[in-house]
Amino acid sequence: MNKLAVMCINCSETWEKDSVIAWESDDYSGSLCNACFLKVISVVIRRRQLKQGNDCFGKTGVSCDQYDCKYREWCLRINKLAEAEPDSGFPSALTRPEAIST
Repeated sequence: MNKLAVMCINCSETWEKDSVIAWESDDYSGSLCNACFLKVISVVIRRRQLKQGNDCFGKTGVSCDQYDCKYREWCLRINKLAEAEPDSGFPSALTRPEAIST
């Protein structure tokens, strides 16, 4: 399997992903790394939750009793990332008031 170099367009982290195309060594693609993607999508989800009267996204830890919430799985994923990668910036990036504009 061939590899394609990828660079996060936000933090410049680099990684490789499998590709069926034979890329040159200086070819790369831009995307968001997992941590940056979650930071971006978290702001969007929290904004939507606030409009619905909730303000808990990314704040509950590894358990959540809101089984009917359509963002529950995302929330739990973010909390798992925060636990697995303490330097990822979670949950502090989710709880900063300036990170959420309504």
